[in-house]
Amino acid sequence: VVDDDTLLSIPRLVDFLGCHDDKSYSIFGEMYGYKAYHTNGYLYPTGGAGIVFSKGAIDSIVNSKITCPSHDYPDDMFIGNIARLLRLQLVHSSLFHQDQPI
Repeated sequence: VVDDDTLLSIPRLVDFLGCHDDKSYSIFGEMYGYKAYHTNGYLYPTGGAGIVFSKGAIDSIVNSKITCPSHDYPDDMFIGNIARLLRLQLVHSSLFHQDQPI
């Protein structure tokens, strides 16, 4: 999943994903935190950097029947909340970024 202004390198993405188990229940991207150090806090993949879902993660989300609370709810934060509820693995990588690389 990418925004309309996201730059994507398919060869680099294929190389990155080749290092991960395609049967995992994982979501890959640049992770941010919402109240990450609080009891109800969670990490979420920022949409501007792009998000990759494993097939297992997609299956879990679809089969959960979880619905979005509202049409204007922040989609990336909702994905993080779903990951927390379904215990999906969030994998942070600095190869996903939504600003100039350091």
